[in-house]
Amino acid sequence: MEKVNKSVVDGKRRRKRVSKMSSSALLEVQRDIIELQLARLELKRRREWLRLQKQIHKRDSFKHYVV
Repeated sequence: MEKVNKSVVDGKRRRKRVSKMSSSALLEVQRDIIELQLARLELKRRREWLRLQKQIHKRDSFKHYVV
């Protein structure tokens, strides 16, 4: 049976797990989360850049048809 803290949230009792994680493990998890977030941002930025490149390419290719 694991230990649980009971905390009252909005008048309801909600079970809250007692964290037995060591601080170093917690830091490692936080670092992993931050790395993932950074990777997501990088992907977003790259996707945005590609989208812009595509737009520029389209715009430039239309110039040939303008007389």
